[in-house]
Amino acid sequence: MTSYFRTRHLPRWLQELPSYDIYTCNNNWELHSALVNGGSNMTLIALWDGKSGDGPGGTADMVRDAAAKRAKVIILPI
Repeated sequence: MTSYFRTRHLPRWLQELPSYDIYTCNNNWELHSALVNGGSNMTLIALWDGKSGDGPGGTADMVRDAAAKRAKVIILPI
């Protein structure tokens, strides 16, 4: 990811985190917005091959984070 992309789209305080990019930011925003009523009230449905991606902010991260917050996770294998 280019430095330009990081500096134009992430808040300044997040630009300092080494492995934090726009994809991780988006996943966290979506997950935390959905978890307003608690993880036990949320279900994540993921279309996923079960493999890790090429870095942070992918489906593997979202599935792991949602499960850690006690959300129900349904994986639709591709």
